[in-house]
Amino acid sequence: MNNEEEPCGCSQGVPMSSPQQLMEMMAGEQKKWTDMLKRMIEDIEKLDPKDRLESVCAIHQCLIAINISLKGWSQWFNRIQPLNDINEEDYKHIFDTVKEVALILLKMDELITSEAEKRQEAEIKQEAEKIKAKQPKKGTKDETRYVA
Repeated sequence: MNNEEEPCGCSQGVPMSSPQQLMEMMAGEQKKWTDMLKRMIEDIEKLDPKDRLESVCAIHQCLIAINISLKGWSQWFNRIQPLNDINEEDYKHIFDTVKEVALILLKMDELITSEAEKRQEAEIKQEAEKIKAKQPKKGTKDETRYVA
């Protein structure tokens, strides 16, 4: 795999940097958090998956970017001094935005997971019916062969 390929095997057209590349960038010439954020935004804006595999890889890259951002927010909110630098109006705006994004992601998660669970339950039920159909029926000649 060359340096431009993605860990999930994405082909051309999915330019997002890997987490390792982003961290190397942070340790290298671009040391500002905002430089990394700008790079992730540019990379995500360039994403244009052409098929199913590229879609999976593009989603994965978006999730990596979200994860990196959330870790930054968590670290930032764990320190007292930066918290004092933001006024109440800004906190209200941050909260409203974070709440909206959280609800969108959680509702999507619930919908997709629910559909997957329904498919999985149907497969389990179908498999159980196959097993049940193979078992000998009570009171039949086949049943007596299995009695010890």
